[in-house]
Amino acid sequence: MRDDHQSIASAREAVLLATSELSGTTSELTRYIESMQADPHTLKALDERISTIVGLARKHRVSPETLSELAARLRAELGGIEDEDGALEALRLEENEHRQSFQEAATVLSEKRASAVAEFESRLRGFMQRLGLGTARITVTVAEHEHECGFEKVAFNYAASEALKATPLEKVASGGERSRLALAVALLAAEHSRLPSLILDEADVGIGGRLSDEVGDLLASLGDCTQILMITHAPQVAALASAHYRVMKSEGDAVSIVRLGDDARLDEVSRMLGGAHLADSTREYARKLLASRQS
Repeated sequence: MRDDHQSIASAREAVLLATSELSGTTSELTRYIESMQADPHTLKALDERISTIVGLARKHRVSPETLSELAARLRAELGGIEDEDGALEALRLEENEHRQSFQEAATVLSEKRASAVAEFESRLRGFMQRLGLGTARITVTVAEHEHECGFEKVAFNYAASEALKATPLEKVASGGERSRLALAVALLAAEHSRLPSLILDEADVGIGGRLSDEVGDLLASLGDCTQILMITHAPQVAALASAHYRVMKSEGDAVSIVRLGDDARLDEVSRMLGGAHLADSTREYARKLLASRQS
C-alpha cells in the first residue's frame, strides 16, 4: 500500500537525491583511485624502513615509539667516549690528588702506629693478666706493605709465657686464649673509641669461675663511660649489668626480646646458675650477685 502523505513523499525524494549524489561521489573516488600509479620503489623503501625500526626496537628491547629517546641517549654516551682522552686525563689528575692525600694520611698513621706499639703491648698485657692469662704476652710487628689501610701490615705474635718465643697468634693460641685475647683487645679499644656503644657476642665464652667475676667487673667499670651490649651465658656477668634482656626464639623463627624486671631477673640469673631445678641456695646466690651491682 503506497502512502502518499506529503511528509513521506518529501522524505522519499530526499533519499533518492542522496542516493544519486552518493553514487556520483563513489564514481569520482573510483576514478581517482584507478588513476593513481603505485611507486614500487617507494613501497619497498617504506617496507624496509618499517622492518629496520621494528628490528632495532627488538634488538634494544624497547618499543618502536621510544627509539628516538634511545638514540639521543646513545649519542650522548658516544660523545663521552669520543672525549675519553680528556676524561682519562681528568681521572689521572683525580687519582694523583687522592694518592697524595692517601700518602699524607698514611704517613701520619705510620707515625702513630710506631709510637703506640709499646703502650698498646703494656696496656694489653694488663688486661690479659686480669683475664687469667698470667705471664702471656702479645708483641706487635709492623712490616712494610702498602694497602688501603696504610704503608704497613700489622701482625700479632703470642707467647703463653715469658720463657716462650712469640709466634704468630693464629698458629699457637688455643680457642680459649683467643677468646680472652679478643675480649682484652675489645676492652682496650673501647677505652679509646669514640663509638657510643660496644657490642660483644659471647666474648666471655670459655671463661668461667673467678674469671667470670673479673670479666663482669671489667665490663661494669667500662660501662660507666660506654654503653655495652653483651650476649652472655655467664650469670656473674649478667648480674652486673644495669639492665637484663632475655632473647627467646619461638616457632616460625620469631625472636622476642624482653626486658626483665627485678623478680624475673632473679629467676633468670638463678636459672643460669642452676639450670631448670632451682634450690633455695641457688636463688640466694643469685640474689647476692644482683646485689653486688648496687654496692
